[in-house]
Amino acid sequence: MGEVVPNNLIDLKAGTSEDCSGSFRTQWTQGQFANDKGGWGRITNSLIGPQTSGQHNDTTFFLNGSGSGGRHNYRLEARGYAMAQDDTQVRGTLLYGKASSWTCI
Repeated sequence: MGEVVPNNLIDLKAGTSEDCSGSFRTQWTQGQFANDKGGWGRITNSLIGPQTSGQHNDTTFFLNGSGSGGRHNYRLEARGYAMAQDDTQVRGTLLYGKASSWTCI
C-alpha cells in the first residue's frame, strides 16, 4: 500500500502492489479513499482497478481533490481479489495505507 501523494495541484493519488500465486484466472484491486475528520470516513465509492491475468498487479488510484474538504489526513483503503480457475472469487485482507496530511480545495 502506497502513501497518498499529490498528483497535481488539486488531486491526490495512491498505489497498491499485489502478487497472486497459485492457479487463478484474473486478479484486481478495489479501494476507496478516506479522510480523518474525527474518525476515518470514506470519501469515495469503491474504486475498481483493472483486471490482469499476470501474477503481479500494480494499481494507482486517484482522488479528485476538488471539494474533498480541506486539510486532513487522507489514506487509501484497499483489498485484492482474484478469480480462481473454478470461478471461486477469493478476497484478501482489507489493508490501510499510511495516512498523509494534504489540503484539498
